[in-house]
Amino acid sequence: MIKTKFAKLIAILFVPLLMGQACSIIGGSKNVADGGVWFSGDRGETWSQRSFVGKKGEKEITLNNLNINIMKFHPTDSRRIYISTDAGVYATIDGGDKWSDKLLGGAVYALALDPNDTNTMFVSKGNRILKTEDDGANWSEIYVEARGAIISQIAVDILDSSKVYAGMNTGDVIASIDGGKTWHWRVNVGGNIRKIVMSPYDSDVIFIGTSRRGIVASFDGGYEWKNLSKFYNTKEYPGSMEFKDLIYDETRNGSLLYASRFGLLWTNDSGRTWSPVNLVTPEGSVSIGNLAMNSNNPDEIYYTTGNLLNRTFDGGKNWSVKKLPSSRNPTALLVDFFNPDNIYLGVRQIKKRRFGG
Repeated sequence: MIKTKFAKLIAILFVPLLMGQACSIIGGSKNVADGGVWFSGDRGETWSQRSFVGKKGEKEITLNNLNINIMKFHPTDSRRIYISTDAGVYATIDGGDKWSDKLLGGAVYALALDPNDTNTMFVSKGNRILKTEDDGANWSEIYVEARGAIISQIAVDILDSSKVYAGMNTGDVIASIDGGKTWHWRVNVGGNIRKIVMSPYDSDVIFIGTSRRGIVASFDGGYEWKNLSKFYNTKEYPGSMEFKDLIYDETRNGSLLYASRFGLLWTNDSGRTWSPVNLVTPEGSVSIGNLAMNSNNPDEIYYTTGNLLNRTFDGGKNWSVKKLPSSRNPTALLVDFFNPDNIYLGVRQIKKRRFGG
């Protein structure tokens, strides 16, 4: 009798543990370890966590509990992926099968890679910019913002990696033409800088997404700037000043896809004219989180709304919607430029304002 009661007690205690493990697998609870990086090899149909770091004794070290701020492919190798987290920077050289730490200690909200050197990387930690030239073995502090502003974005010119740009949550833009050795103030574009996009065709062409003023652009290397909002009429496209994301379509010079509170807008002439993309929902009715595109086929577009993935493979004529695998908020979405079946997702629990992107 005592053994029977004991067995029943064990069962009562054990079943909830199993249920908790089941929740972890399906991502049904906000308390489960469903953070870090997720991978889909079938364009978002199914997902698995790509989070293994190593072992410490018998304990397996993973990214499952980490919040992702930024995730980027190296410009020349989609197997090399870099992520910034609230605990530092990690990287993989095999598409996420195994990760290694590159910089530990504190949140990193901006990250940029040298397209000509896989060992060189720039990151921001608060008001500081750090640089490594040996793949994270050693870091040097190359800029400190004296006013205490947050460095929210860093971008490296893909055509000339000696040119580096950094944006702040104050709207200030600084630039370096010697790989970060010296810096010069360029402009204040107004509002938190959410993204810096460099043209892959012309080093002088730079686009900046701001929190309050939409997109600001320079066509002379950052000396003169134009607000492009006058070209995407805010009366015709209400909500288009509220920036969400911006992607350069590398198949066409001057072609960009812009996500705002309005929805999605295309330009094929560097922002002088814009046209809307048909969505599965009415314009302005959902909040777009992250935007991604097949860099070899701009008709293949993905964007997140909450924990849903919206996909089109024909430029917006038809859309499908899939549930994302994590209970956390998506913060990064990448489509492999060598194999577009492969998609990577980064997630985080939103508890504080996120500066990077």
